[in-house]
Amino acid sequence: MADEGLELISPPGTITWQGREDQCASVIDLILVNEIAASIHTFSPTTVSFADSVGSDHAALTFEWIHEEAIPDA
Repeated sequence: MADEGLELISPPGTITWQGREDQCASVIDLILVNEIAASIHTFSPTTVSFADSVGSDHAALTFEWIHEEAIPDA
């Protein structure tokens, strides 16, 4: 991913998928942004929540793009 100019903004190592009892939980869902977006720090911290995923076995990953910081005033 780094070779392609992408940066991980979801929390590294955080479980995002809960399997059945006979399966191991894993980190499968990721949020990636390009280098320019990452360098201007316009994203809120990512939250990971199984409660917000409405019964899915994948966690809801949420973040916000803070565009006021990314787009200068004219």
